[in-house]
Amino acid sequence: MKAIFLISSLGMSPGVVTGTIDALQYGELGESYNPKFIAIITTDNELTRLSLEVVEYDIKKNNPHIQVLPYIIKGLSDITTIEDNNKLMREFVSAVKEGDLMKKRGVIEEIHVNIAGGRKTMSGLFATLSNIFPVDMVYHLITTPEIEQQGFIKNFLNNDNSLNKTKLDSEASKGIFHPKTKNLPTVLVEIPILHSVNFDDLLELSSKIERNEAVSDHYLIELMFKQGILTRLTHNKYKITQKGRLLFELFINYKEK
Repeated sequence: MKAIFLISSLGMSPGVVTGTIDALQYGELGESYNPKFIAIITTDNELTRLSLEVVEYDIKKNNPHIQVLPYIIKGLSDITTIEDNNKLMREFVSAVKEGDLMKKRGVIEEIHVNIAGGRKTMSGLFATLSNIFPVDMVYHLITTPEIEQQGFIKNFLNNDNSLNKTKLDSEASKGIFHPKTKNLPTVLVEIPILHSVNFDDLLELSSKIERNEAVSDHYLIELMFKQGILTRLTHNKYKITQKGRLLFELFINYKEK
């Protein structure tokens, strides 16, 4: 069973994480995977924090070998503005960086991303950035509308908004958080990613451009120039465009953290 660092988005349905763990361990993608670490990226509000608490509770009970790494976007209750999305991207890059360090130390073998939870913008950004940053696999958990409705966090709360452990431990909840164990219809779908660039080369070139150094001809320079990320100053010097600024900021965050 291949050891992985799993990054997962999370909204108000904790079952998207627990169900994904089961699907990975059951070998639904053609190979069995063991998440040694799960970096859960979520917003900072009461219900998403409670969803995270449910995931932690379930993992401690059913997969105690897995270490949960919360990535709560502090002070961000929801994702509604451009800056909110930028904060989300920076959080994702931080999680990938942590996974990459573990991979280089031989602690894990691959970095995976689950985009089933949270807002659609989380799924879109995570999938897109996974094509640039060193991610090995991306997937999405598909289940029934009934399981989705039953798995909403408010269904597991007491009147004072505390977690109802009796409901969490009930036989009915097993079908929500672990549908595979009940033979309920869920499927983990891999989303193709294509790393068309060498990430280490990309980081090295971005550093030189940031320092206003001359760079030799390189296919990545031409690629970024054609896509409007760079503009040419001289034959071997380039300037980052407004369009490319955010991408270069993410590179800087990756290198500094």
